[in-house]
Amino acid sequence: MAPALLNQLRIQQLVHRDQNQAILLCASLFLFGAALRAGQAPVISAIPDQFTFEDLPILRVPFTVWDADTPLDQLRFSSGIQFASGGLRIDNIDFGGTGSNRWFSIYPAPDAFGQAYAYIAVHEGTVLSARVYFHIQVIPVNDSPRLSEIPDQTALKGQRSLSVPFSVSDPDSPLTAVRLTAWSSRQSVVDNTSLRFSPGTISPNRNLLITIPTNGVTGSTAITIEADDHLNSNTV
Repeated sequence: MAPALLNQLRIQQLVHRDQNQAILLCASLFLFGAALRAGQAPVISAIPDQFTFEDLPILRVPFTVWDADTPLDQLRFSSGIQFASGGLRIDNIDFGGTGSNRWFSIYPAPDAFGQAYAYIAVHEGTVLSARVYFHIQVIPVNDSPRLSEIPDQTALKGQRSLSVPFSVSDPDSPLTAVRLTAWSSRQSVVDNTSLRFSPGTISPNRNLLITIPTNGVTGSTAITIEADDHLNSNTV
């Protein structure tokens, strides 16, 4: 091959190489500039594991956030929960605070307990975010039996009996384990031996049967019903 042609080929190769290097350099500068424009992800502090007792919320747990290039009042927050065991349910997680000092509150559902794995996330715009994970444990407690409200009752003189419907429930104990008792504040109007219980048409319903003595006096009395599950009790 002629020397002149070889020199021309070498020059073309050098030009192509320089052009490729220039393209790579421009691409690197473009990506670097895009990274600078995108900014840095926000920062959120660690959150310790949380625990509470059944029916008690976890209130105002503090944490801090920081962002190098976004005003702190423009940060957004979200949360997520993965339930691990038991019947734990979370009704809501609220956020509060200003600037870098923030807090959250957790509201477990009534009568719910168990464990969960949760996270709090802080978002800058729609791309950059940071998360922190922690455990939630709600410790079960025994709930008292529950009695429905009973309105005041009226019986006519000479009426021999009165049936008063009500309902009883217990979130932790079977109804067969709940003991019902009743007593009267004025024995001359209705004595305690005249009070007994009968089952209703469906499981939680009960009836208080009151036998009214024909020789009793006219007047009023306060009758108390107590439900006892051997650990806690409730009255109406």
